[in-house]
Amino acid sequence: MEFQYDSYCGIYCGSCFVLCAYTQNRIDIVPEQWKERIKGMKLQCHGCKSQDVFENCKGCTRRPCAQAKGYDYCFQCPEYPCEIYTISKEKYNLAHHNVAQIRFKILQEKGCQEWLKYQENRWKCPKCGETFSWYEKTCFNCGNPVLDSITEEQQINNQR
Repeated sequence: MEFQYDSYCGIYCGSCFVLCAYTQNRIDIVPEQWKERIKGMKLQCHGCKSQDVFENCKGCTRRPCAQAKGYDYCFQCPEYPCEIYTISKEKYNLAHHNVAQIRFKILQEKGCQEWLKYQENRWKCPKCGETFSWYEKTCFNCGNPVLDSITEEQQINNQR
């Protein structure tokens, strides 16, 4: 089964700690703030648009909505940002989701392939090229500082 790194809501699945843990065979990649929340869950996923979705993501309301309406991305829907999108953003307030909505602009303007290239580069350590996840502050491979989602969101908000 192939991995699918784009999602309906705009997050890049390639930087998800579950997908990184699965593809890199690294349990230590799970951020502290998520360890209790996902305890006992199988860390396996092939991306939001695949048939093999992480248990925690199966409850996402954005995914089935976009699928039912036949959209590849939430922003394609004339109702975007709709109540589902807004409520889940407010309910969970996750940095990787908040940054994703901002990154939709790249997807809209440049298309999926350019967006995927941008995301792949964005989530690789600038020093050694290893993929890192949303909440890692340093590269596990070389120890180089990397830009996590929380810091990126803060930087974006400061620019506004």
